[in-house]
Amino acid sequence: MISVVIPAAQAVRDLAGLLPALVPAVVSGLVREAILVDPAPDGAMLAICEDSGAGLAPDLAAALERARGELILALPPARIRASLASTE
Repeated sequence: MISVVIPAAQAVRDLAGLLPALVPAVVSGLVREAILVDPAPDGAMLAICEDSGAGLAPDLAAALERARGELILALPPARIRASLASTE
């Protein structure tokens, strides 16, 4: 199973498209968890974590330590935005 680590600081809008895209992978057992990285989460980020079940870490090192998957997929912010833009 894969732990997906997503740098999410100032990316609340992007997460609205990304997190639902992970649901089929979670249901199929491919993805174990998503961990959002944000050093200063605001109320919107906390709500996204609560609503989606995603974990939250203050930095990449903490996210990697928290990850429980056999593999870790770290998505760079630019790649996330490019992928979301291509689906719109």
